[in-house]
Amino acid sequence: LTHDWLLPTCPWFVYAIGRFDFDRFQEWEYRASLFGGVGYTFTKNEQLELIGRLGAGATKEFGGERELRPEGLIGVAILRWNLTDRQTLTAETTFYPTLNDFSEYRHTAALEWALKLDQATGLAVKLGIENEYESVVQAGNSKNDLRYYGGLEFAF
Repeated sequence: LTHDWLLPTCPWFVYAIGRFDFDRFQEWEYRASLFGGVGYTFTKNEQLELIGRLGAGATKEFGGERELRPEGLIGVAILRWNLTDRQTLTAETTFYPTLNDFSEYRHTAALEWALKLDQATGLAVKLGIENEYESVVQAGNSKNDLRYYGGLEFAF
């Protein structure tokens, strides 16, 4: 869940992000994160949108050994490119350094393609791939978690 508070006639904005993850294959069973900060819109038009985010927050893992940890958030590039009036390509990469130990961090990267099937109803098909890298994991777990997905979206 992401909310941006846009400032009129200004490329700067304030944001809040809340995220909840469930993954039975990780050392933690549930993970909740809350972040806030400032963002900047480098460009935004009908064809292309490029924004960056900088902020801080905290992440809590449930079912694992790690406690609540403060993290930074650096959204290096969030890109939405309208290839045609029906196709959109979205790329995003975010770096989450642990604020009390910079050798620990998470990094996420995602790429998604969407095709609008019907403009009137907002129906679209989406295909994507995302990877999450964690610098510190429990023995026997992979540092990379690669996920791919496909689905239908109904925008309203």
